[in-house]
Amino acid sequence: MNSRLSFLMLACFLIANACRSEAPTTLDQYVDESVIDPPQVQLTQSKASLRDVADSPTIDKNPLSPDPDEFIANRSDRNTIRRRDGVNSRVLTTDSVQNHRNSDAKTDRTESPVVIPTEENTPRSGEENLQNKEMAAKMLEDENPAKEAIISPQTDQVSKIDAAISSSSPNIHDPWNLLLNKYVSETGCVNYTGFKNDLSKIEAYLVSLSSYEVQKGETSNKAKAFWINLYNAATVKLILDHFPLSSIMEIDNGKPWDRKWISLDGSIYSLNEIEHEIIRPTFNDARIHFAVNCAAKSCPPLANIAYTEENMEELLEKMTQRFINSTSNILTPNKVQLSSIFDWYGTDFGNLVAFLNRYAPIKIRPNAEITFLSYDWALNGQ
Repeated sequence: MNSRLSFLMLACFLIANACRSEAPTTLDQYVDESVIDPPQVQLTQSKASLRDVADSPTIDKNPLSPDPDEFIANRSDRNTIRRRDGVNSRVLTTDSVQNHRNSDAKTDRTESPVVIPTEENTPRSGEENLQNKEMAAKMLEDENPAKEAIISPQTDQVSKIDAAISSSSPNIHDPWNLLLNKYVSETGCVNYTGFKNDLSKIEAYLVSLSSYEVQKGETSNKAKAFWINLYNAATVKLILDHFPLSSIMEIDNGKPWDRKWISLDGSIYSLNEIEHEIIRPTFNDARIHFAVNCAAKSCPPLANIAYTEENMEELLEKMTQRFINSTSNILTPNKVQLSSIFDWYGTDFGNLVAFLNRYAPIKIRPNAEITFLSYDWALNGQ
């Protein structure tokens, strides 16, 4: 019994000495220089670009390497480094390793905590390596998400910028729009006295239109806006030239629309020519009758903003609906009393009841009685 116990004690003593002789006695044995100081590498060209933009310190390690003896950045453990030692890990403080690094003049690199992989965290396949790469890429993006947008701006962002630049460009109708905002109420009542003080601005606007190139047959909303604004500004100018007065019918013996005085691209036009020879046949849109203004109370009100290519459809619909549902018309399912405009230009509206039903709050019957009201030519002023 004693001899067996002595044998066991001797075996333990020999094993202990063997383990002690294999244990590292210096820091250098814990840390392999070839592991701490591998050749300087970059992650990928695209991610390195992000680092360059951010003026970050040089990346001197490849945390994506599948080599189990290389270090992998561990963002959650910044105060220790670990060396793989079988299944377990030996832990050293980074302060101890720093002393070793300071004595090494091979390379100048940024100080960052690293982890020597254990069997539990070492990549063992291409799939795991790919996961590590994706994680590292995500880490870079999280650090500065704006960098990616700076380097590769999205197409829709560029489009928004282009649209903003375009919308800020001067519009030829801007001067007219400012005058309408200033001197025309929301209901279309015109302050001709105030307009008179800015007569020179209206004249300057008309001069700018006189040299503006527009084809007579052009059917775009841009062309439509041009002719409607020209007609309305010319009408206001005609009133101001004879102001004060109580009705536009006081001008030229009740025929102010036949006077040829509007200069445009080397030709002289009358209001009638612009409306009946250009606007109506070119655009074939009955709603223009609620856009052009004849300066009378029974006329559809003058909009207090200028027509443009962008607002054309919305504004035409708004002005048409407003006039049809105003006191200028009396609508019931069986009988309607309408403005004389629907009588004078009946052919433009086609099926009149169908046109009215597009905007009326009630359903007018197809066989409803239709009559027309008298027209009030009094000035649409304040």
